[in-house]
Amino acid sequence: MPDKLINLAVVGPHHNLFTYKIRNADADNLKSGCRFLIPFGKTRAVGFFVEFQTKPVDYRLRFVKERIDTFPPFPKYLFDFCRWISEYYFAPLGETLAAALPGTGSKKTKLDFIPSDIEYLKTISSDNTGEYELARYLLRYGRIKEEKVHSDKEFSAIVEDWLDKNILTTRYRVRQTRAKLMGYRLNKKNVIPPLENSERLQKLNSEIIYSRTQLLEEMGFSDYRVKKLVDEKFLKKIYDEGGVTQLTSYPIRHDLPGLSLLPEQKQAHDEIVPAITKKSFRPFMLFGVTGSGKTLVYCHAAKKAVEAGGSVLVMVPEIALSGLLLSSFAAFFGDRVAVIHSGMTLNQRLAIRQKIHSGEIRVVIGPRSAIFAPLSNPRLIIVDEEHDPSYKQDDPAPRYHGRDAAVMLARMVGCPIILGSASPSVESYHNAVIGRYTMLTLRQRPKSGYRMPKIVTLDMKTEKISGEFSFLSYRLKRETEKHYEAGGQIIYYLNRRGFSPRIKCRECGHVPICENCGITMTYHRAENSLKCHFCDYVEPSEKNCARCNGHEFIHIGTGTQRVEENLAVLFSDIKAERIDSDRAASKSGQLILGEFGEEKFDLLLGTQMVTKGLDFPGVTLVGVLSADIGLDMPDFRAAEKTYARLLQVAGRAGRGDREGLVMVQTYYNDHPVIRTLSEGNYVEFFERIIKERETLFYPPFSRLINITLQSPDEKLLEKESLSFRIQLEEHLAKLNNFVLLGPAKAPLYKLRGNYRRRFILKCAGIKKVVSRLRNWQREKSNFGLPTKIRVIFDIDPFNMM
Repeated sequence: MPDKLINLAVVGPHHNLFTYKIRNADADNLKSGCRFLIPFGKTRAVGFFVEFQTKPVDYRLRFVKERIDTFPPFPKYLFDFCRWISEYYFAPLGETLAAALPGTGSKKTKLDFIPSDIEYLKTISSDNTGEYELARYLLRYGRIKEEKVHSDKEFSAIVEDWLDKNILTTRYRVRQTRAKLMGYRLNKKNVIPPLENSERLQKLNSEIIYSRTQLLEEMGFSDYRVKKLVDEKFLKKIYDEGGVTQLTSYPIRHDLPGLSLLPEQKQAHDEIVPAITKKSFRPFMLFGVTGSGKTLVYCHAAKKAVEAGGSVLVMVPEIALSGLLLSSFAAFFGDRVAVIHSGMTLNQRLAIRQKIHSGEIRVVIGPRSAIFAPLSNPRLIIVDEEHDPSYKQDDPAPRYHGRDAAVMLARMVGCPIILGSASPSVESYHNAVIGRYTMLTLRQRPKSGYRMPKIVTLDMKTEKISGEFSFLSYRLKRETEKHYEAGGQIIYYLNRRGFSPRIKCRECGHVPICENCGITMTYHRAENSLKCHFCDYVEPSEKNCARCNGHEFIHIGTGTQRVEENLAVLFSDIKAERIDSDRAASKSGQLILGEFGEEKFDLLLGTQMVTKGLDFPGVTLVGVLSADIGLDMPDFRAAEKTYARLLQVAGRAGRGDREGLVMVQTYYNDHPVIRTLSEGNYVEFFERIIKERETLFYPPFSRLINITLQSPDEKLLEKESLSFRIQLEEHLAKLNNFVLLGPAKAPLYKLRGNYRRRFILKCAGIKKVVSRLRNWQREKSNFGLPTKIRVIFDIDPFNMM
């Protein structure tokens, strides 16, 4: 029998599939997604099986070296979803599949098959030789290695059948790490004993995890009784295998499952539940003001999905800032909830991934990369803070948008999706307005005494303090002292880290520039260094000017370090802490939010890290030190992004029983963003923005493709970019309703040593354009450009710089 041919998606920047020969033994039970180790040029690479090649080829083919996977390493729906991402976002399929599978570059990741139905194995008769032998082996050793299964055709077929019937499950061979104790849960398997505490024990809910403090102080158990109940298996210790407690600065909210939904929350919940029950695709826009209880709606909807036998994906913008959400879901689902993100080690990700795939983990929380979690029976997807730009992957490929991809994933698997935000993206809100999404609205904060904060704008042209404290207005200073004296906490928001964004020689005017990016370096006084915030280049700050040897410098502009230094002078009694990406990178920085929640200090100064995911009831005042940062960026979404940031940070105030106040310092008092923010009127803001978008043919009325050509050779780039435009127009000929802009210098013209020229393509649809781009690439490698020039396609871009 002749050897078969297969097409593989090779990991790397390769858009085409590559054809290889495969021996018949390796073709048995071969399904989409299985990996092979292959010879690729002069090296070896990993390729994912996509399809059999039925037509013969007229060139010499090489054999695959080794089949890595006996069975596909992810569910079929996830493989199909990766293909969609690859096609829509014009990304190499191999890179997309690799993003969905940790450790793809290594063939050393080993798999075991573990019994999940031991009773069934015990019933197998010796009449069925193959099944009987495999069952005896599993009952004796508790597992069978993938290598042993792969070497035995009969075992291989049986294992595949038993996996489908949930008789077996898979588990990666990874090093186990010690998990933190989350609490205790009533063991439903054991009858409650006739002990002195049996009445208290009967009051425990077997679905809730109780902390030791709750059992001792609220339930009245003694240390001895808790230990005795654990020993006798009436209480079960629950460990955090999913990494939730390591990431949240909040204690798990054990009281949350007992809270009843208020009328608006219940109305939203009741609208969502039928789609969960029927397992049907339906997108919901949950538009709720900050502090309106969106999280409680999420948790109750997720509970319905889990009760129906499904799994839930909860996406968050940034995992480190999602403490409140994590603590809430952990209260509902305990050890059935897990966190997954790219900062975990390979061993941690593989261990969690296995539990997700087997259905042991039912609720998965994570940033955009969590969309590749291999959910068992996905029944609900939640995208919290759906407007957040962090959901868009900029580099490397695949450059997907987590929110938009999540909507497509929900459509593919047939489940509802909830997009939640207090400041929805223009595209999502527009979809709700035209009926594409179902609008659900939460207009009020639920708890007694919870009120939306009052927002006041301060005109810094007339109100700023002169001299060294010009970053602050007199009124904000007075209100800070007033709220501190009344026992309230304060948050200051400034979206600019470092000491000052520019440092200038007083004698010759020289400003240090990053040699890689051609932009000014930010001065960090704490480290006495100059940093580029785009390429992370760092150099020491010299005492003398590099140009004229002068020793006096002017610090232009204000960053969080400079404000922090001056707060001690302005407010001698107020204890303040700074949190930004510089501080949070240290171990002490990870504790700051928790300490602020415990009211160990009075004022929290920070960048975007203080705008979302924080729920501190003690905060009564929020001061926005410069609302104008970002408003004048060359980005059609500048107003939308600024409005969302300001509205989110404003929502941190007044979440307790005391009224909140937000003071917004600005030089653009009459700017529509500032005006609609002070009035708390998102609808007015949306209606103004949507008219501009329609007039200028911007999303949601068009789709954008950002095409960047970059090269270290500036002259070559200028010449070839003109030629590229001519060819691009030729390949897009006869397409209706498109606008091509460029080549223009990118706003950040030089970045990380490369010069960049940019094209913006506005079109009615993406599919036809991407199809023509793929054909062009097949005809000419690198689109006919010299290898010194790199072409980057960004579909539905968010970063316009």
